Amino acid sequence: MSGNENAFSGRQPKAVQSALRVLEAVARGGTGVTAKDVAAGLDMPSATTYRLLNILAGEGYLVRLPDLSGFALGHKIGVLIDAAITPTVCTAARTVLADFRLTVRFGVHLVYFTNAALRIADGDPEYRLPHDESFLNRHLHAAALGKILLAEKSDPCRCSRPPGSRL
Repeated sequence: MSGNENAFSGRQPKAVQSALRVLEAVARGGTGVTAKDVAAGLDMPSATTYRLLNILAGEGYLVRLPDLSGFALGHKIGVLIDAAITPTVCTAARTVLADFRLTVRFGVHLVYFTNAALRIADGDPEYRLPHDESFLNRHLHAAALGKILLAEKSDPCRCSRPPGSRL
């Protein structure tokens, strides 16, 4: 690239669009969809399809099946899905939380864990957490909630944590 390493060239937005189309095609095709099926379904040249599939697999958005017969969605897709879905708590659970909060002298927060992050489903409005969800997920290793998530992971490196941080 010229001067600015982060600048988009004229072809990069099209490449991003193509990569997203490939992800959608794999999602629609399901586990085991082949590169040939993706290329045909998108009317995309085979070489371009293979290159995009390999890039997406290398980044963790796709996985190649162990028998090399096709592709499936990878672990990073879960991170995108988790971030897109707003946590909801049913009315009965909110009632229980409200009643419990009245009986204790400290904050009660309902937090759940996704595959790679924690989500605050219902924070105590009177005793707010000192940091927001984004901060907690960037510093899992430094917060009690994050340590619980990391302790449950067989591969804690897949959780979102700052580069260079240690467990």
